[in-house]
Amino acid sequence: MDSIVEPKHQYQVKHNIKMNHALGEKQANIDRAMLLDIMHKYAAQQDIQLNPHKPTLLREIDGLLENLQKFGYLYCPCRIRDISGDLFRDKKISCPCAYHKRELEVSGFCKCELFIKPLSGEPTLVSTSIHRLDIIERLSSNLLEVTFSKDGLNRGEVKVFVPHKYEFISIEVETEHNYEISEEVLKDQILFFIFSFTDFAKILVQLVRV
Repeated sequence: MDSIVEPKHQYQVKHNIKMNHALGEKQANIDRAMLLDIMHKYAAQQDIQLNPHKPTLLREIDGLLENLQKFGYLYCPCRIRDISGDLFRDKKISCPCAYHKRELEVSGFCKCELFIKPLSGEPTLVSTSIHRLDIIERLSSNLLEVTFSKDGLNRGEVKVFVPHKYEFISIEVETEHNYEISEEVLKDQILFFIFSFTDFAKILVQLVRV
């Protein structure tokens, strides 16, 4: 019988079967700290890291635990609508899913925002909850430019890394349409805000090196 899983996903599916089988045997005892430890170790092995924005990280970890309790597997919270009922096919969306490496290559973070590319010592976009964006990022002296492109009205969380050697000054936006920034807060080197825009917007994060 031919595999129903694409060849490029087969290794990840086998990995997830092993991970979920091990977790399933002690499902009643696994907690947030245990799962965080598992994901930290996986990220270290893959030369990636977990999202440094703690509320986002814990939201995703708690979502995984909820799905483990409900379905018996670590289904990605962002892909819960993709569950087909076919256990082998659904392993593709069991964390770490079959898609996260490609998403990291393209966007620098996975769809769930659990895993991100390793942070350097420079300002950068960490992640956003707005899916399927075209993103262009540019850093020059004291200005981080992040361009988002996606047809229609878009709204979601944005997280930007601001290293200690920089002081955050302000956010400006270049766009031909209306936009909105709300709930802006800088904590633990992460600038968080809710961003709404239509079609295209360039976010300008003004910084000063200290």
